[in-house]
Amino acid sequence: MENTRDFQPHWNPLASRMNAISAAGPKDPEGTTLGYAPNRRRSALKVFTKNLTVKPVGGTRLIETDYLNPDPQLAAALINTLKQELEDYTFQTCYDATNQASQWLTGQLSALRKDSENLQAKVVELDKESGVYRLGTPDAQGWSKLIGCSGSIAAGDAGHEPGRTRQKATNI
Repeated sequence: MENTRDFQPHWNPLASRMNAISAAGPKDPEGTTLGYAPNRRRSALKVFTKNLTVKPVGGTRLIETDYLNPDPQLAAALINTLKQELEDYTFQTCYDATNQASQWLTGQLSALRKDSENLQAKVVELDKESGVYRLGTPDAQGWSKLIGCSGSIAAGDAGHEPGRTRQKATNI
């Protein structure tokens, strides 16, 4: 791209006089790529931005890009590269935002799980302290107490007649 006519230096009488009286900075080394030549890169960027037009399309999320260059293949290649880079940037931005939200939600879920486990442990401890036993819990000691109580009640009622037990209860 920097070998095209747009990027070649043009003689400008005003610029020549300004350069003669201003302090010249360090020159770019000969034969280096544009990435390692800051002065040439600055010049190429000026030409590129001068020839590039980006306009939003009203009422949409679209943009219209134009690049003016005598070589239509170069202009098309530049626009296609810009389009691809913008798509990649948009994808990466969305991916990073989704990843960040996922990590935050994972942390929140982990904290909720830990709080739930702590609260469940408190419920179990309060049940043990109050003597409450719940059906469906794997508390073997609780089940044995429950079975032992029901067995003694059944053994205590075995020798009594049902009518007599009722009578005693009504006389009291």
